[in-house]
Amino acid sequence: MSLVKDQTIIDGLRWRCKRAGCRKTLSVWTGSFFSRSHLSLAQALKIMYAWSQRLPHADAQHQAGVSTKTSQTTCDWYHFCREVCVMAVHAGDDGKIGGPGKTVEVDESKFGKRKFNRGKRVEGIWVFGGICREDKRSFLVPGASLPSKNVVFRSFFSLHC
Repeated sequence: MSLVKDQTIIDGLRWRCKRAGCRKTLSVWTGSFFSRSHLSLAQALKIMYAWSQRLPHADAQHQAGVSTKTSQTTCDWYHFCREVCVMAVHAGDDGKIGGPGKTVEVDESKFGKRKFNRGKRVEGIWVFGGICREDKRSFLVPGASLPSKNVVFRSFFSLHC
């Protein structure tokens, strides 16, 4: 296959088979997470950069040159970026952490927002997590409530001393 110019597609490039008689072509995005995108690579990267800088959707649309009529596009890309981060965090969940001579730091946090900045009760979700100081392996358990902590300990910690 060779890379050829094709002005009928967004990025202007396409793979074409070199064999005689074979006219098969593939998009340069085939097989990647960009394969279903209608944005150019430059626009997608600008939106991802804006997400990483925590810019509002409107700013991302302006920088990427995406129509402001279709705000769903940037919303979808922001959601996709969050999903990739979640998958990366969960990719490290390969078993128990800790063990003899290892220190594990454990914490819980509640993620939410106060309604109208009043009162002390916060609606949100509890997250229980831990990290081993020595090998940096970690885990996160969303929605962990107080009664289920013992289950989390048995699932993620190697307590054999």
